[in-house]
Amino acid sequence: LGLCSTCEMAREEAKVAANVFADKGIVFADRFVGLSLCGGAYSAEKLLSAVDSQLQSGAKSCEIMVHPGFASAKSCAWDDFDASAARESELRVLMAARLPLRRRV
Repeated sequence: LGLCSTCEMAREEAKVAANVFADKGIVFADRFVGLSLCGGAYSAEKLLSAVDSQLQSGAKSCEIMVHPGFASAKSCAWDDFDASAARESELRVLMAARLPLRRRV
């Protein structure tokens, strides 16, 4: 996937968490999207396509990971993503008028 170090760490931690959750009977989303979009120039269409791909492959639910907001000053940031303009890109995508509110029942 070519993930940044922060996203790679999140991916590894998610694998561990999924096993712990399953062992404890905690229900969580079947699929997950977001890491592959991190830091990239993506659009509402790409986000919807990523979710649709998971749902079309049989997932009953799909979690979307985003951390929208404004980039922090490097001196105040807790990690590279916190200081990244990618946060503002995510904010613009999530606020896009073409991103419909969809609910699957």
